Amino acid sequence: MPLGCFIVVLDPAKGPKYAGRFFEAGKDSYKLTDDLLLRLQMVHTSKLQSTITLEDSVLLTRSYEDRQHHFILAVILTPLDKPETFLNGLKDSIQVIATKMGSNIDQLDKLLEDNYFVSLRTPQVTLDSKKLEENIKVKAKQLLQSGKTKEAEDLLEKATKLKIPKKLYETATKAENEIKKGDYEKAARFYQEAADYASDLGEDTLSEFLRDKSKNSQKLPQFIEQRNQVVADARKALREDKFELAAQLFRRAADLSNELLDAQKVEEFSLKAKALQEYASVEKKFR
Repeated sequence: MPLGCFIVVLDPAKGPKYAGRFFEAGKDSYKLTDDLLLRLQMVHTSKLQSTITLEDSVLLTRSYEDRQHHFILAVILTPLDKPETFLNGLKDSIQVIATKMGSNIDQLDKLLEDNYFVSLRTPQVTLDSKKLEENIKVKAKQLLQSGKTKEAEDLLEKATKLKIPKKLYETATKAENEIKKGDYEKAARFYQEAADYASDLGEDTLSEFLRDKSKNSQKLPQFIEQRNQVVADARKALREDKFELAAQLFRRAADLSNELLDAQKVEEFSLKAKALQEYASVEKKFR
């Protein structure tokens, strides 16, 4: 899971500067250097989007420019995260921040934190059949431009005649419904079937994501047991006034809830983790 995010504002007169940041483990948990600032500026003189591999993390970055703002938004990933699954969230975040930035320039940290939990913390893939169809049309156009007419025709046939995007979406939805019912074995079969559909469309990232879902579905009873234990440990830490530890444990409970497709618990544990981290930071400051 990501470690946090930050914004670099690109001012032609004053140069680049860090303007806002949010790190899950606390403000001092990730170091932002002047060297990194210059590297980001250089990368984005010619690129809209970039993936930068550092010693212990990976930055997925994207720049934005209009008449009012010019900035870079970066999400900090672990080496185990797959950057492509956070791209949709990064794009959505750029639009939200660009819209709200004008009136909240002095509250960027808060804006970043709120947006992080909504759009950046959880990996996303395209499971909307209409969006998949649009992706396929773009791919087919690229194939035609490359002279690969037969491949383009085959891809379009899968999308329009065979309606594979619709079948993929319906099958993945069945899997999610089975998880909610507690039939994890059946959910695993549906996720595997959906992964095969994604593979037929050449959607490798989506296919891999769904295969991981299939494998994890069979482990969900174990996840439930783990979550119950993590929540118990978090409450114990809270009773012992170990607020930072409690925050970390509630974040872990939120992650496990996400695997269980339990949106209500994801929100509950994320909010508890956020509140406890803020409290822990205040405690440290005035200790």
